[in-house]
Amino acid sequence: MPSSEAHVRAALNNQATIDYLLAGGVVHAPWVVTVAFYKALHVVEAVLARQRPPLHKNEHLSRNLYLKTENRFRNIWTHYSVLFQVSQVARYLSDDAAGGKYLTEDGIKDRIIGHHLRQLTLSANKLIGEDVFPVE
Repeated sequence: MPSSEAHVRAALNNQATIDYLLAGGVVHAPWVVTVAFYKALHVVEAVLARQRPPLHKNEHLSRNLYLKTENRFRNIWTHYSVLFQVSQVARYLSDDAAGGKYLTEDGIKDRIIGHHLRQLTLSANKLIGEDVFPVE
């Protein structure tokens, strides 16, 4: 099981990738959304690894079910679930009406990064008890 610190490093590396891709504009929209989701996944796993006993969810279904049913993770689930769904649209081009409003340049910057990823990160820092993840 990877350590919380390993997940923190992965999340920070994903943020650097997001910043790089955003500089390229909307042409990279699906990749920005995908990397934002994977940053969120590592943020969540970092939080779970700090639980007592440490937890690790190695598949989406079990992670999603755990976050959805554990009350203390309610705010994380609210934002993680959106990132998960929109990344599915971005990765697999599924016909989801919600995807259209998120895959525009403004949707990515304002909704995906500026709201959902930011709120998830703030919630994670609160659960961890320190500002492990920088929030812009």
